[in-house]
Amino acid sequence: MALGKETTYGTDKVVSNLTIRYLPRVSHWVQQEAPEVVNAMMRAFLLEEPVPYLRWQATLSPDDPAREVRD
Repeated sequence: MALGKETTYGTDKVVSNLTIRYLPRVSHWVQQEAPEVVNAMMRAFLLEEPVPYLRWQATLSPDDPAREVRD
């Protein structure tokens, strides 16, 4: 990893009208990996609407052994 999100910390002190959203499980190439999410966020920002957050949740198929509940 070349640049971590830590490099963005404190940016709000030098940039006005800043909105930062971190996309879990997405690399530096956010527009290529999650274009629908990025476009929705950019659209909201440009229209001065609340910029949505992305919340990642693992989903397992019904036959995945990790779904087993153990007592």
